[in-house]
Amino acid sequence: MLSRTLNRLWTWVAKPQVRLEANFPWTLGKSLKTYGIASLFYLIGTIVPMMVLSAVFRLVLSTYPGLFANLSEQGFLLIIVCMALVCFITGFAAEVWYIRRKLKLEKFSFKKTLALNLESLKGSWWAAIWRALVAFVFVVAITQVVEIALPVSHVSDPAAEFAKSLSGIPALLFVFLGVIVAPLVEEIVFRGFLFNALRTSFRSEKGLGFFRHAGLGDLAASLTSGVVFGLFHMNFMQFPALNWAALPIYTVTGMVLAESYRRSGTLWVPILVHAFNNLTVMAITYLVLK
Repeated sequence: MLSRTLNRLWTWVAKPQVRLEANFPWTLGKSLKTYGIASLFYLIGTIVPMMVLSAVFRLVLSTYPGLFANLSEQGFLLIIVCMALVCFITGFAAEVWYIRRKLKLEKFSFKKTLALNLESLKGSWWAAIWRALVAFVFVVAITQVVEIALPVSHVSDPAAEFAKSLSGIPALLFVFLGVIVAPLVEEIVFRGFLFNALRTSFRSEKGLGFFRHAGLGDLAASLTSGVVFGLFHMNFMQFPALNWAALPIYTVTGMVLAESYRRSGTLWVPILVHAFNNLTVMAITYLVLK
């Protein structure tokens, strides 16, 4: 019985059932061009609202200097969190809007192309949830191994450090951003679009001519999208003082998310994994470390 269990476990790990079809409708060149333009939309959608909100805040502060005289530290933090939430949402909303618009112009369904449904799991939320929980355990385990193997004593998380200073409504808004908004929009961009497009291209005739095997092409797509996911989380606003030691953590996390997407065939699984992971970080931050 033990031998049969081990064989099943090995088959599950080494030869999994792959439900995600490699049928992204665009070539690699067109996908990367679209992704590049969409990234510009993200920057514009983030920077412009940030500049406008900052200018409005400074104008109000200079016009009515006494308005914020009695404002507490948490009051200022609430303003900062609200600004961050607005900029994050507008940035990713602009990026997702552009991708959705390009697909719609060519008569492709946004949800079906990105598998933002449960068709592969026959509409079962439970099937998505238990797969997400298993993948979440893998995320926790593999990131711990990678962090221990890194030549640094601790990999810092600027978002978690900032979260420690929050309480009340600012904390609730930050949790909403990290647990609800970020998993949804980031998985659409990094897994639903980028990984999906790379995987399909790497499985094409030209791609197989280079990678030789479809599984190797899938791994390359997972690694590439994972690195991009990691670079996005490097907080370039602090350049050149970047936390490069955290890049491997985010990369392997992105790779596990991509694999959960590939195996399940639905984007909802990595979205749930992402949400579980962020919720755990938030819970530790607010309930243990504060």
